[in-house]
Amino acid sequence: MSKASSMFKRVWNSTADEDILDMTDAFKKYISVAQHNVETLEKIYSENRQEHVGMELLKGEHIISTPPIGHCEQIHQASSCMMGLNVDKSTDNQKHQPYKQHQPIESDDIDNPPEECSEINAKMEAVNKVKDSLKKCQDAVEYYERNRQVQSSRHARYPSAQNQHAIQLYCAQKTDLTDYVIRELETNLRRQHGMKLQMQMCLNVSSIQSCIPLIVICLSSSRLGVDMSAAVSGLPTGPNTAVLIFHHKKPHALPTEPSNAVLKEDEFKNIGRIIDVAFFEDMGLYDCDMNTRAYKSLISFIKAHGTM
Repeated sequence: MSKASSMFKRVWNSTADEDILDMTDAFKKYISVAQHNVETLEKIYSENRQEHVGMELLKGEHIISTPPIGHCEQIHQASSCMMGLNVDKSTDNQKHQPYKQHQPIESDDIDNPPEECSEINAKMEAVNKVKDSLKKCQDAVEYYERNRQVQSSRHARYPSAQNQHAIQLYCAQKTDLTDYVIRELETNLRRQHGMKLQMQMCLNVSSIQSCIPLIVICLSSSRLGVDMSAAVSGLPTGPNTAVLIFHHKKPHALPTEPSNAVLKEDEFKNIGRIIDVAFFEDMGLYDCDMNTRAYKSLISFIKAHGTM
């Protein structure tokens, strides 16, 4: 599960989108093998569960049938195939002790199955977590593949516009300060980084087009979570949405922890990129480590999502 989670995070959060696109085939092969192992373990689990908790009606009494020996070994072997699942090898040599024949059971026993079944249930919970991670991985890979196909189609139709990048800008609360940081950002992207941009300013949420990458402007002036919530309120967020958090501070006062590590609320989890940017009135978007990382991440985002 740890491998699936780390691969998913690499796809979803990586600033090197070109590298992620190159590893798509290997990623899909990994997903296919892991899904096959999940299905194998589920099948064994189902058979084992039925035989452990299966009951026969004999002479008016509930009888627990003797569980077959060997199923736990199969469960351990199948779960060992799962990438990232931890298997407790101490149970490999355990032997199932048959229940006494004609032993009546209470209804509570059905809700509290033998220890072997509890162990299997724990493994199945881990399997389900792996399946969730695989689903997220698969969705991310499919998204990048679709985006690559769209870009290839656009390049074929408009070869002269291959270096043009269309993006949308949105700011929930426009002020003189937001206009200032937008001008600074556009100027630096064009002059210092050679970006050819087609920038479209969205005046309201209804004017946002889902097929064009969206860059949201957020000024951090008080509490980060409150400012962020106000910036993305009502917006359709996804992998092609990036939020630029502008910290109105001098270099010595900048936060040391990135905002995406602080903003853990559900309303922010689907945002493609959260990028910290530093600025000050008489300094503009000044040179610092934060802005170096910001330009690298933003340019990577624009190139991956905004090519015309």
